[in-house]
Amino acid sequence: MPRSYSFESRTNVIGVGASWKAMRHQAWPFVLAGLAALAGLFISSKPSTAPQAPTVTVPTPKIVELVIVGGKLQSGPRLIPLQQGERVTFKVTSDRSDEMHLHGYDLHVRLQAHTPATLSFTADRSGRFDYELHGAQVELGALEVQPR
Repeated sequence: MPRSYSFESRTNVIGVGASWKAMRHQAWPFVLAGLAALAGLFISSKPSTAPQAPTVTVPTPKIVELVIVGGKLQSGPRLIPLQQGERVTFKVTSDRSDEMHLHGYDLHVRLQAHTPATLSFTADRSGRFDYELHGAQVELGALEVQPR
């Protein structure tokens, strides 16, 4: 004949020595402590701030100031070294009206006597490029652009 066991007797066989109701009530603190630990891990693993979009930095242009007196470069570099892709801004002041021309890029800026003029561009071509007073046909200097 098969032997039957009550739940009470099975727990005693296992060696717990307590009824199922008593065990169930004793387990709740451990279950709650485990859930609290998991919640703490979840909260601590989340980033503290929302991810930010990457910032795009626009490089500041290289400023080249030129002063021309009597058709000659009085102040400013004769040779301007740049890297390909670099931005450059010429700020030119002349004592006479003329036009400054940058060969190779075919850029021009009108010069009014004693009034600063600005020419900005990206040095996207590599090589050596002369800049001159176009009307006076006087070479002032050169732009030297190194390839990337």
